[in-house]
Amino acid sequence: MAPESQCAELLKRNRERLVVFCAKACKGNVDEANDLFQDITFSVWKLWGTIDDNASNEEKDRWLMAKARTVRYDFLRHKRLRWVSGDIDASDTPDNEQQEIKERVDELISCLTPNERELIELILKDYNTNEIAILKDLEPPTVRKRLERIYKKIYNYSQKIDS
Repeated sequence: MAPESQCAELLKRNRERLVVFCAKACKGNVDEANDLFQDITFSVWKLWGTIDDNASNEEKDRWLMAKARTVRYDFLRHKRLRWVSGDIDASDTPDNEQQEIKERVDELISCLTPNERELIELILKDYNTNEIAILKDLEPPTVRKRLERIYKKIYNYSQKIDS
């Protein structure tokens, strides 16, 4: 079977799974979910040559979902950067309560280093410690220890600004 056909078969076999993945990542926003789905499809198509031809279907499925998570991270990070920079209008936010929560979270996260912020962003985007370890090329216990320190740092900072 030609490589393009194998890639198309993989995408077809996992279509429903990817649609649910995209919908969940975009919290039901259909347009964003469609954009994310297209980004994932394009990325998988572009990177198809990096997967072993002799890999089992299960290994290919895992590879696909790993690529999907990476694309989701980049997609949501780009969206967040656009939101913070003002490219996304405040009317896109559901209500003032969410805006207040965002401001509070931003204030708490301001005490963190850029590397610490990146770990917290991954947690907020539903990555687990094992996925973060893979993305950041760390061991899972290292990620857990760093997150523990970050949580303590945020807690101490919150106590300081609340008093």
